Amino acid sequence: MYIEKHQNAAGSKIAVTNTATTLFDLINTAASTTLVNAGFSSRVNAINLTVEDGDIRVFFDGNTPTATDGILLSSGNVYYYRGVPLDKMKLIRVGGSNVACSVEVGHSDASESTSASAYNVTLEAGGSPLPVTFSTTVVQAKATGAAAINLTTAVAAEFRLVQVTCHFSTAPTTSENFVVKLDAQGGAVYDTTLFTTNPSLSSETDIAFIPDSNLDFFAGDEIVVTFTNTDARVYGVTIYYELI
Repeated sequence: MYIEKHQNAAGSKIAVTNTATTLFDLINTAASTTLVNAGFSSRVNAINLTVEDGDIRVFFDGNTPTATDGILLSSGNVYYYRGVPLDKMKLIRVGGSNVACSVEVGHSDASESTSASAYNVTLEAGGSPLPVTFSTTVVQAKATGAAAINLTTAVAAEFRLVQVTCHFSTAPTTSENFVVKLDAQGGAVYDTTLFTTNPSLSSETDIAFIPDSNLDFFAGDEIVVTFTNTDARVYGVTIYYELI
């Protein structure tokens, strides 16, 4: 899991009460904030949850847990959920006192799975096994206009380039290159052209660059798309990338 920072340290320790409450509301309460998604990015889909001093129950599907219905999480264990919709997660205590839980939130790698810290832990929901889900998070950087194209990603994590697409209202006629390149975090000496095409040569109105194999990059690397657009064609350009 790639951990995202809490707004403050107090937000990392929530108190689960006898009222079913969303995870982000519990974090906001603990942190004395009122932020959307408790201040985390929209891509969060993973949590490390330490149940400290009592049992709780949870649902991730929008249903409301009770003291007897929901996925039972036992006191003294750590639960590692991956590929789950945290914005729908609701928690409630089982016993008579509020339960303290420590939480780390982030986004997961597709290879990670949901697990728990102890062999005697059962993950149950109404008597049915909890399905383990996997997900990847695909993000877009996009721009439109009729001037020069100069679109750059802004990624604060490791990522994989999925594709770059561009549509022109009318095919350019001036001979100039549409370029996709790496702006490397190591400096200009490592910058690399990944793809180039001249849309005027074949009257292209649509461009799609899909890498033949995985192109993985470090945090701080950026993808840059440039095109002079002398003919002032209206364009829509999108960079699709996957957080890893």
